[in-house]
Amino acid sequence: MKSFPPRTKPVSTVDSMDAAQMRRLIERADDLVVARLMVQYFEKTDLHRRLPGAYLAAAETVKRAQTIYAKYRATGKTVRAIGIGLARLGVKLAKACVAVVKLGFRDGKQEQPDFRPSNWVYPTLTGWPDAQQQTR
Repeated sequence: MKSFPPRTKPVSTVDSMDAAQMRRLIERADDLVVARLMVQYFEKTDLHRRLPGAYLAAAETVKRAQTIYAKYRATGKTVRAIGIGLARLGVKLAKACVAVVKLGFRDGKQEQPDFRPSNWVYPTLTGWPDAQQQTR
């Protein structure tokens, strides 16, 4: 077992609490909020020179989150553009349908289109020979 030299300066409780807290923060470097706080604190102080591994882990987490956000933002923009295009296409189709119907009734010769199937029977209507024959 390796023996360590005695400390020259006694460790106070504040220093040990700070060290324990720093260990906990370094263990949670994968959490984005903690990573951002660590990067800000490390860059504000010169701690990133003494703990480069922890600084790089936190910086990697922040950069990964930014990359993921950028990808999702690009996907969202694409989906939004497709949705807007489909909505515009729907409006154009609706306008075209209205225009076709208006053209059909403009000259007054054409009657209202009959969308009923031909095999239906309406005995109360006059002028339909099939309906008159079936009611007799």
